[in-house]
Amino acid sequence: MSSSPTLPTGTTAPEVWLETHGDSLFAFAFSRVGRREVAEDLVQETLLAGIEARSRFEGRSSERTWLIGILKRKIAGWRRRQGVVSEPDLARMVDEQFTRRGKWKTTPAAWGSDPETEEIASVLRRCLAKLPERQAEAVLMIESSRLDPEKTSKLLGVTTNHLYVMLYRARTGLRACLEQRLFRAKDR
Repeated sequence: MSSSPTLPTGTTAPEVWLETHGDSLFAFAFSRVGRREVAEDLVQETLLAGIEARSRFEGRSSERTWLIGILKRKIAGWRRRQGVVSEPDLARMVDEQFTRRGKWKTTPAAWGSDPETEEIASVLRRCLAKLPERQAEAVLMIESSRLDPEKTSKLLGVTTNHLYVMLYRARTGLRACLEQRLFRAKDR
């Protein structure tokens, strides 16, 4: 008969984790991945990882918080395997690629013609079409036509500062649309 390790105060035996924390873990996972079967699998993986790591749980947080921390890492791993970009990763990628004024730091090469690239281009066109017309024009003038901001603002009949506001709003709208149509679509 082996004795189990002493658990910190306020913790439960792993045998009751599913009953005690399962609903909260599932709700957390489902809200992040949007698919029931994936959320269930991630909760199971979390509970198994928790059992394996329970001797390292020091009780500095609640047991549920500790398990959710494990679940967050499981979700991040799943997202990486699916090719899904998280919001912090996407924000970092945008910061790495654009200057503060929204210009490419390094102009990208021309897109190829593989099916995935064509799908992305199609989604980008649909997202541009959803923008207010003047915002879409501003983005196309700056990014596609490579016009400088001063010339673009004159063509649009706005100040340069207003152009930057339009570009910010357009890029924010494009980002939301692309996240919804490209990145989240891979979750399904």
